[in-house]
Amino acid sequence: FIQGGPLSSLVFFIGTFVHVGLVAAVLVFLWLHNMRISRPLIHAPKELAIWFGIILLAISIYKPAVSTPPADLTALVGKSPMDWFFLWPFPLTDAYSLSASTVFMTATGGFLLFVSVPWLIPGPSPKPDSLGAVVDVTKVDLSACTGCTQCVKACPFEAIHIKPRSDGRDYEVEVEIYKERCAKCGLCLPACPFPALSMGSWSNEYLMKRVDDLFPNGGAGKTLVLSCERAGVKDEIYKEAENAVLLSLPCAGIIGTKTIKEGMKLGLDGIVVVSCVPEDGHYRLAKRKMDLTRLEISHLEGVRMVAALASRPRKILDEISEAQAEFAGMKK
Repeated sequence: FIQGGPLSSLVFFIGTFVHVGLVAAVLVFLWLHNMRISRPLIHAPKELAIWFGIILLAISIYKPAVSTPPADLTALVGKSPMDWFFLWPFPLTDAYSLSASTVFMTATGGFLLFVSVPWLIPGPSPKPDSLGAVVDVTKVDLSACTGCTQCVKACPFEAIHIKPRSDGRDYEVEVEIYKERCAKCGLCLPACPFPALSMGSWSNEYLMKRVDDLFPNGGAGKTLVLSCERAGVKDEIYKEAENAVLLSLPCAGIIGTKTIKEGMKLGLDGIVVVSCVPEDGHYRLAKRKMDLTRLEISHLEGVRMVAALASRPRKILDEISEAQAEFAGMKK
């Protein structure tokens, strides 16, 4: 590609080293990023990949990237085409009389500010419910644990591990919680078929008791709204919904089939589950858990899933009203 003089083998060695080294570094960082999560997703969703492919193809057709003429090291270049992707700092140094170090530090600071946004703008944190129930790291009650490992499969963060039985009971294994890895998402709670797991005050039994306590005289004519706190929707919004009783949850992923069936036994008109937007849940695999719950309760009438949009609370209320109208039509 270059004319006008030979190049030493060192140039090709450096080029090869950089190409291989960068790929290896990316793989190492990818491994570090995924080593503490289960079933990592490293590929974009199919629909997103297709649309990005179409957009890139259209851009390449409209303005193709062409090669410049071969370099001639013996010629003095009077005018050189500008590669804005790599050489964007140079116009800044000329226009504002900035030194290279200033441009470099500014770009580095901007990049660090960009990647730190998730920590600068924290999301809503779980708060005690009306009865003072708090969210804490998941704990295991070995007296109720049979070592079925269902919670291990449900955990998105590799926080639950299997180890040999330590209490002498007639089971081969038990589970252990790695506290430093637990994100307090609660996805393990509905996965446990026994009362062996609790997340602070929250457990399957506590959740079903809360549902029962909300309707001491039965749920006829009422709609139970199970809302995820992590979705960022304020509880006050739901006060505008008629005949709706709210129960805020640390995460919609703690809702299991038992909770839904327990609510329907109370004679409710229906149940509306308000969760995070699909593919944008606060916790990993929460949407997958909700999809499984939807499949498990698909044979039940009177259940509606709603995606929460904190910026459009009126849309949530409209969907609750539509669900209530649908529930009323089922009873006719």
